[in-house]
Amino acid sequence: MTNPKFRVECTLMSQLRNRILIFGHQGYLGSSIQSRLLADDILVYNNINEITKEIISKIDVFINCAGASNVSASFIDPSIDFHKNATLVQLLLEKIRLSGNQNIRFINFSSAAVYGSPKNLPINENSITNPISPYGFHKMIAERICSEYSKFFGLNTLSLRIFSAYGLGQRKMLLWDLHQKILNSDGKIILFGTGEESRDFIHIDDIVQQIVLAIDNADFKGEAINVANGLEVRIRDIVEMYKKIHSIPFKYSFNGLNRPGDPLNWCADISKMNDWGYSQAVSIQNGVESYIKWAIANK
Repeated sequence: MTNPKFRVECTLMSQLRNRILIFGHQGYLGSSIQSRLLADDILVYNNINEITKEIISKIDVFINCAGASNVSASFIDPSIDFHKNATLVQLLLEKIRLSGNQNIRFINFSSAAVYGSPKNLPINENSITNPISPYGFHKMIAERICSEYSKFFGLNTLSLRIFSAYGLGQRKMLLWDLHQKILNSDGKIILFGTGEESRDFIHIDDIVQQIVLAIDNADFKGEAINVANGLEVRIRDIVEMYKKIHSIPFKYSFNGLNRPGDPLNWCADISKMNDWGYSQAVSIQNGVESYIKWAIANK
């Protein structure tokens, strides 16, 4: 299901003749955004050395989709994670600064991981940032870098704190991992945690809708904005959806252990997005059902 308002927003964006550069388009978010975003012109790059001053001078919006997204891996090799999630952001902003294009709007994808495991829900943008993983710390540092380049160099920067993204084509994170466990089980799977952990899931279609709203409405003064649905969904409820929909029957249990870096509960305050006219297009029920069907067909 596609939200009619989303189509209107994208059409307006095209009429504004935005030229958009997507950096890191080969990853899930980058490729998905590229295929869904309507604009006058979209350029895609994965190599920072290919982005020249001449290219930047012609761009209206620069979306950085590159970066590491594996929390567990950030504990194993924090240097790689720091480079991909923090150093790379500084290098991109420095290219923009040296280009002299003061009108370009730079969007960096941050993460709800900057909040850590908050005590109070929902989490708004002014909530305390308290990362519990190197990945979360590095995303927080990237936000500070965006603020630095806005404050001291006058660049138009914005950080989007994406919560639990999912959608067709995603071959990692909870929904894919759960599907793989079911495929490789003998009819019984064991999951981390208690099942009472929760996330704020947002489908890729709705992420793109919120990106468009942010481009049109955000101040671009180094601020950070939540990208989510404002709905808390328990992991146990997701597993139950799989039991009802998945073609392979299974039983499940939780081991009561939490992996390092995994928060307990997330639910975002999305007042800003709502004020800008956001309306959820893909419900968690429809989104998960379509994902399971896709995963089975692409096993």
